[in-house]
Amino acid sequence: KAGQYITIKQNISGEEVRRSYSICSSNTEGICVGVKRIEGGKMSSFGYSAYSSSKFALGGLTETLRMELKPQNIGVTLVCPGEFESPMVDELNRYRSQKNRMITQTVPVLPIDFVADQIISGLLKKRYLIIPGKLAVLLETIARWFPSASRALVDYKLKQV
Repeated sequence: KAGQYITIKQNISGEEVRRSYSICSSNTEGICVGVKRIEGGKMSSFGYSAYSSSKFALGGLTETLRMELKPQNIGVTLVCPGEFESPMVDELNRYRSQKNRMITQTVPVLPIDFVADQIISGLLKKRYLIIPGKLAVLLETIARWFPSASRALVDYKLKQV
C-alpha cells in the first residue's frame, strides 16, 4: 500500500538515530526506492558491524520487494552511494578510526550534486541497482565476482595502518 514505511534504528556515538524509508509509492504503478551506503550495503567496512548488517538486510528486503511488486508494475530501485558531502560524514570524520577511514574512503567522498544526478539518472532509466561513481561500481564488481581478491585488498590495506 502507498505510504508504508520501515524504520531503522542505529546507535551512533551513544545517540539513537532513526531513519524511515518509504517502501512503496503506489499499489498500481510506480517506483520503490531503497537507499543504503555502499560501505554497509554491497560491501562492508571496518568498524561498521551493526550498521553493515542492517544495510545487508535492506538489500535483501529490496530484492524481495522487487520480485513481489513486479507483477503489479511497481519498479524497485536499490541505491548504494558511498560517502558523500554531508553533515553525517563531517560528524563521522570527527571520531572515526584511521582503519575505518582507510577502508571506508577507498572511494573518495563524492560531491552531493554528483550523487543526486547519478540517482536521478538511474531512476529515469528504471535501473534496479544504482551505485554512484565509477570507482565504487568497479570495487562492487570485484567484490561480487572476485570476493577473495576483494578481501585480500582489504586485509592488505588494514596492515598498512
